[in-house]
Amino acid sequence: MSLLLNLVSLPMLFIATLAKEELITAQATALELALADVIYKPIAEESESYSGDEVENCELIIEGIAGM
Repeated sequence: MSLLLNLVSLPMLFIATLAKEELITAQATALELALADVIYKPIAEESESYSGDEVENCELIIEGIAGM
């Protein structure tokens, strides 16, 4: 019975670990976006490369975050 329980619980533990990692990744992404809006966006707006294209601006902000 114990072996059967282990065989069932190991995949569940693996799934729970993946879910936790996804949550941590999502939280980190939310933090990066918040930092981008508050800190990096004003800096990017002052640069000559900032434009009206929101997607392009997000890419510039993300590149700035990666460079830090």
